[in-house]
Amino acid sequence: MQKERLDIRISAQLRHQLDARVEQSGTSITKLTERYLTEGVARDNGEVVEQSSLPAIREAVRSEFTACMDQLYERLSRDLQQSARKSDDRLAALSVKGARSAGIAQRMVFSLASKLVSYDFAMKIWESAKEQTGKALVKPEEKTEV
Repeated sequence: MQKERLDIRISAQLRHQLDARVEQSGTSITKLTERYLTEGVARDNGEVVEQSSLPAIREAVRSEFTACMDQLYERLSRDLQQSARKSDDRLAALSVKGARSAGIAQRMVFSLASKLVSYDFAMKIWESAKEQTGKALVKPEEKTEV
């Protein structure tokens, strides 16, 4: 590579520092100055690139953050749906178990009343209980505190 001459004026203190550095490193003042200028220009170019790339970096971070938040929202929504489904399944199972137990209890009470008293009396109690239960389901009685 062809070299060009650069005549510049610098402070005497800076010149003495360069000379001291040349003696320490054992390189020529031209090579040392070229290295300093190359590093300085690269640093300056890097700062310019850094400043111009900040909006792009900001947008990339923002879009990645939005994508992660969307993914977390979907996962949370799916987990909540699974949890609700498990709760619904449990409630349905408990309802079925309650209805089955109530059916067994009513048959046992009917059978007991039929054997202890009579079939007609058991039917009378059965019909009365059905009627009272139907009314209670349609219009529940208000409870008063004791």
